[in-house]
Amino acid sequence: MRETALGGDCATGTPARLSGSPASCPYTRAEQVALWTWASGQPTDELRDGLAVLISLGLGCGLGSSEIIPLRAGDVSVGGSEEHDHPTVVAVRGRRSRLVVCRRPWESILADLAARTEARDAYLFRPGATRRGGNLVTNFLSRAHPTSRTPVLKTSRLRATWLAALIEAGLPLTVIVSAAGLETLHGLSRLMPHIGRVEASQAARLLRDTP
Repeated sequence: MRETALGGDCATGTPARLSGSPASCPYTRAEQVALWTWASGQPTDELRDGLAVLISLGLGCGLGSSEIIPLRAGDVSVGGSEEHDHPTVVAVRGRRSRLVVCRRPWESILADLAARTEARDAYLFRPGATRRGGNLVTNFLSRAHPTSRTPVLKTSRLRATWLAALIEAGLPLTVIVSAAGLETLHGLSRLMPHIGRVEASQAARLLRDTP
């Protein structure tokens, strides 16, 4: 850690290098804009709404495919006691059940998608699909009309983008791990090579606890 932050030789030897996988590579801001523009330009309401659900739950809440598929419209709620503070909260189902507060840029989009679903117990993603197997998302994405200017939409990369934003915003690791449904910090290891580096002078101030 000292070598990374301050440079120079590391007394304990060369630290192990972390290797990042393509599935853990966050989308850039330009790629996120391109994905949303592409999703909004699909020819049918079903495609537009389905892609909007995937993107808002991925970039806004860090949910993966296995958590999106069983989600119901009633699992998305808008709360808050203050007049102008109404966060959108998602109750994640399954083994890693938890509450996740949606990131501000996506909260109104997600809340609107849930509100437009006819029944609160209806599925939020592809409500008309009766077979809810693990390939529901991939089969749906195969029907979307691709463009050469848009990156491939992968829920793993949407989640990685969400995680990277939380880390770079300086949220406590305990908050990130809890919101992500992780049991250990090992789940973040593949993401770390994609996190922006901190200047040595700033790292030194942070390590010293200097404002």
